[in-house]
Amino acid sequence: MGVNRPGAGITSPTKIIANIFVSFIGAGMLGLPFAFKESGIMEGALIMAVVGYLSVAAMLMLIDCKYAILSSGGRAGGRSIIMDTKVPLIPPDSSDDEDEDERHPPTPSTDLTYGDVGLYAFGPGGKRLVDIAVVISQIGFCCGYLIYLCKNLNVYIPQVSQRVWLLLLLPPLYLLTLLRHLNKLAVFSLFAQVSNVFALAVVFWFDFSHSEKVPFRLKEFSLVGFPFFFAVAIYCYEGAGMILSLEESLAENKREKFRPIFICTMTGLTTLYICFGVSGYASFGRRKYMNFLKI
Repeated sequence: MGVNRPGAGITSPTKIIANIFVSFIGAGMLGLPFAFKESGIMEGALIMAVVGYLSVAAMLMLIDCKYAILSSGGRAGGRSIIMDTKVPLIPPDSSDDEDEDERHPPTPSTDLTYGDVGLYAFGPGGKRLVDIAVVISQIGFCCGYLIYLCKNLNVYIPQVSQRVWLLLLLPPLYLLTLLRHLNKLAVFSLFAQVSNVFALAVVFWFDFSHSEKVPFRLKEFSLVGFPFFFAVAIYCYEGAGMILSLEESLAENKREKFRPIFICTMTGLTTLYICFGVSGYASFGRRKYMNFLKI
């Protein structure tokens, strides 16, 4: 089991970028082409850029709040945050065995949670409110993924209903939540990243190969589609729940480099979102794209 020792952690910029990439690439992208159809290309690109900027600024603000709390000793308005020994969600890279862990026992963690930030700002009520908001948002994301998986599995194997697929998927997914460290899933994370890149390449290839065969009419702005696109855009930045863990996973002497790496990576991801949505809408249109998602 990894331990939280000074100097331990991720030091490679490539690994940092990969962790950010896999944390934010998700099912929200699949709704972007239809969202662009509803709102218009110009409006959709503008909304995506604004939501991306606000999301990145808010996530970096959380990190600033974390260090502001630590620098003040975890005290505000008579309230204090107890720095207990915590097990990091993404433990540092280490090849140490159990004997090595015994020679280097865990030290009290100075890494805070979202609830700690809420406790510092608004007291126990703020902590409960933040924890409830995080739980509700994560449940919503998980439900979205389960619906997507069950529907697609039912398309390939129609003999098994969506409800049965849901019952089959829940037990193994529950067992995965019992893991103490995410590094035990490193192989699957690498496979997921390779699959994401391959899937995006295939989708872009289909988009551009059909771009001359499908009649396309540009729609620049549509206020009616604004609420739908805004919701989809927020869904694309679902990885916000991992920002503190992502920053914590870096070695302490590398954490000052997290901000520029994160900004550059998120700028690239936002550009990818816009390109994916525009190319999908321009190539398939509404009806054909919705049929494409069901395949």
